[in-house]
Amino acid sequence: MRKKFFTNGDIVHIDGDIEFDDYNVRVDTMAVVVDDKPKTGDTQLMCCLDEIDGDHHVNVFVDVEDLLRCNPQYRD
Repeated sequence: MRKKFFTNGDIVHIDGDIEFDDYNVRVDTMAVVVDDKPKTGDTQLMCCLDEIDGDHHVNVFVDVEDLLRCNPQYRD
């Protein structure tokens, strides 16, 4: 796995599927890295998503491969 390094407060763009216990949600949104210590085998980070499935400011674990670091000027 190619390692990407993110720190708390990094603004990222997420484009991909997020899996929950019994369903997947397709997301294309901005987020902020909340916990930069990798969880669940170094593949996921805790992020606060701007929007997911109609809800706003939701903390979820996101696969690192779905994260793309963004320039802060793109944040709402």
